[in-house]
Amino acid sequence: MIKYKNSNDWQHTINASFLDNNPRMEFMKRIKEEQFRKCEEDHICGRSYPKQSNVPCVDGKAGEYECQNVDLLSFVPLGELGSTGNGNDIWGWTDPETGREYAISGCTDGTSFVDVSEPTDPKVLAFLPTHTVSSSWRDMKVSHASGVGVSCAAEFF
Repeated sequence: MIKYKNSNDWQHTINASFLDNNPRMEFMKRIKEEQFRKCEEDHICGRSYPKQSNVPCVDGKAGEYECQNVDLLSFVPLGELGSTGNGNDIWGWTDPETGREYAISGCTDGTSFVDVSEPTDPKVLAFLPTHTVSSSWRDMKVSHASGVGVSCAAEFF
């Protein structure tokens, strides 16, 4: 069971059994783990790229990344996010009072918080390390002024 509170302080409980023996979840996890393994083998994981900003999309590429009519405004390497692992998810949030925009980046070993209000000059604010073990599946969601982060660490399922 997973318990969390929403922005109205109502406590909700959801049953995590949907994760157990779920073929789709297992399929996606295998794909992600294979991508991580291949990335490590080829030495092309995100932490090996330099910090970048204002990279135009030219001939289908913006720096190392494929693109189509979209420029790369910025890229922050995993090491600068505070992680020694891989990245696996990203979520955005806009502060309704200030209008500032934030990226919440899930990494295998924790979660990074980045102010992206100036898209070409992101500022890493903090890194929250995991309190358990590294996980290839970390997810964050925000609703109003509350957020939740979860991890599907194999040792706990």
